[in-house]
Order: sequence, then structure tokens, then C-alpha cells
Amino acid sequence: MDEIMNKINEWGITKIIIVAIIVLMALVLVGFLIEKLILFALRKLDDVKVYKEDKLIKKLLKTKRRMNKSYHDPKNGQMYYACEYWKWQENKFYSLDEACKNRPDLEVTKVISTDLKKRNNKPRRYKKQIRAYFLT
Repeated sequence: MDEIMNKINEWGITKIIIVAIIVLMALVLVGFLIEKLILFALRKLDDVKVYKEDKLIKKLLKTKRRMNKSYHDPKNGQMYYACEYWKWQENKFYSLDEACKNRPDLEVTKVISTDLKKRNNKPRRYKKQIRAYFLT
């Protein structure tokens, strides 16, 4: 303990604070890089996966008792179908976009990706929503 106190007295408190800040920044950077590496690996795994159009359309429409569940967008007044996906599942988004283009009976005008919001109106970090706007 005496050795630590001697080092602190020798270095000075300002140098210790600067070193602590640098170490903290290095830890945050390492954490950020690890997160990016994990997201990259998950994205590569998802790129290998082949999504079936029928299952994606069924998930989008959420058909129960032959009724499609749709939502109303208060911003632009259009109706849309929605399903959720994870941030790294970009392949799912592109596959669903192609599936909607291949099904003219759905009358989908555009497919977009939006951020989901938490209860306190902050965007969720990894969860997103696919919205397929259709003609009404």
C-alpha cells in the first residue's frame, strides 16, 4: 500500500487522472470494436441464409383466421403491413422487398426499414421494423 501511495505522490494526481481517462477511452474503443466485429459476423451468417418468399409474406401479413393485420401511419396517412427484424438481418429486408415486388396481388407501393422506439421514445439499438406500404 505504501508503494502505491509513493507512486501516486511521485506521479501527481493530474497524471493519474490523464492515464485513467486514456485507459477508459481504450476500453470503450475495444468494446466498440468487439460490438462491430460481432455485428459483422452475424451479418455474414445471415447473408448465407436463404429466406423463402412465402414464409416472409406470411410473417409480414400476420395472417390469422384469414385476416391481414395492417397498421395506419399517422405521419403520412398510409396503411402498411409490418414485421420486425434485427439490425444484422439486412438480407431478410432485401428478400422481403423482392418478395413484395414478385407479388402484385398485395399492391405494395414501397418497402422501407424504420427504427423501433422504446416506451420513452428513444430508438432501439438493434431491433428494426420492415414496413410495406400498400394501396388503400
